[in-house]
Amino acid sequence: MFKEKADTQNLFEADEDGFVNFGDVSRRLLGKQAQYGSRYINDAFKSEYPQLGEGLRIKGNPDDYHSIRIHKDDVEEFVRRYNEFKQNQEAE
Repeated sequence: MFKEKADTQNLFEADEDGFVNFGDVSRRLLGKQAQYGSRYINDAFKSEYPQLGEGLRIKGNPDDYHSIRIHKDDVEEFVRRYNEFKQNQEAE
């Protein structure tokens, strides 16, 4: 259902500010297309999805999931939060 922890420092190509494409993270580490993975960081979906990006460095237009980028140093924490959420959901 979800991917195991990976070495995120070398897994994605970062821009000069250290941000990586969120869609790549979503596909490779969550096993979800960007449009579905981005629901976990877009306040427009907060009534349906937990917002797992709190305190993380994320930029881009949440209405355009192709533009979303996450800082490479925050990828691991985001994936950890997602995995924890999914494990709790399965336990219910």
